[in-house]
Amino acid sequence: MPPTDWLSLASVPLVVELVKVPQKSQWQSFRWSLAHIYSADVAPICEYAQTIVLDVYRDECEGYYLNLTADQPCIFAVLRKNEEDETLMPLVQFVTLSYNEAGRRMDAGEWVEQLPMPEPFKPWLAEFVEANYVVEPKRRRRPESFKRPQDRS
Repeated sequence: MPPTDWLSLASVPLVVELVKVPQKSQWQSFRWSLAHIYSADVAPICEYAQTIVLDVYRDECEGYYLNLTADQPCIFAVLRKNEEDETLMPLVQFVTLSYNEAGRRMDAGEWVEQLPMPEPFKPWLAEFVEANYVVEPKRRRRPESFKRPQDRS
């Protein structure tokens, strides 16, 4: 569970557990998949796990808000295959709660996996968003007919 004074912190230590999922393939006998993400202080001993820090940034509040208001809020992990040997456990690049950051990484072709957001994370992320998110007012676009002909696109 995240610390109760988390608002004063920029990050939360986590343990990311990966698992080998068997494949019925002549080329690849298994694939790596995200299994669990635990708070570092309550994580069990895992064979395939990495400790990483979850950073929370004020400029990602819109992404956190979008994630929290989704049907199923998620926690996202960006993974990178071991380039020398793909059978070795991949490296967890970072973990995020931002829907926007995860989307940017997927658009860039990176390997992003997700799990449902752990229940203890929801209230403190909601509190962070409440304290830091300022909704940008939507600007109404003027119809083209109201512009001078030379200013129309």
